[in-house]
Amino acid sequence: MPLADWLPSPAELLLFAVFIFILIVLIFMLHFHYIQKQVRKESRCLREAEQYSKGAEYNITASDKRNNDLYKLSYNFDNKQTTVNCACKDGKVLNHFKNIPYYDLRLNTTKKLDDFACYCDKAYDVPDLSIYHKGHPGLIRYYQNNNDVSFFQGDLESY
Repeated sequence: MPLADWLPSPAELLLFAVFIFILIVLIFMLHFHYIQKQVRKESRCLREAEQYSKGAEYNITASDKRNNDLYKLSYNFDNKQTTVNCACKDGKVLNHFKNIPYYDLRLNTTKKLDDFACYCDKAYDVPDLSIYHKGHPGLIRYYQNNNDVSFFQGDLESY
């Protein structure tokens, strides 16, 4: 058999090149899709931008030093309403959380909830309880310094 029988024709060579090109494009698309999936999963900025679109409800959860959730505040900007809910595990032990600061969206002022009662699985309302907050960075900034109300008065325009 001569060597010329083994060489591809120009049509076969072109078909092979097109196949390789399509295969490379497909690999790049799968790689790009995998990267985008990882970014959506791990990116805090992108996740918050999607979660906190304008008009959404913003939440912040108060926790103790052992990361046990105590109570949760929700700010609904469409209804101008602030709600406080229990975030601890349901139980039979009555807990009183005192002096919870919150921002009144109707009056645009900072107020304090004197006493909020929750039935939890155990006692979390010890006298020198350290409270940590989880939620939107603007709300965390407000709860670290109740005089910083920039989140409620202008930061939301960027979301």
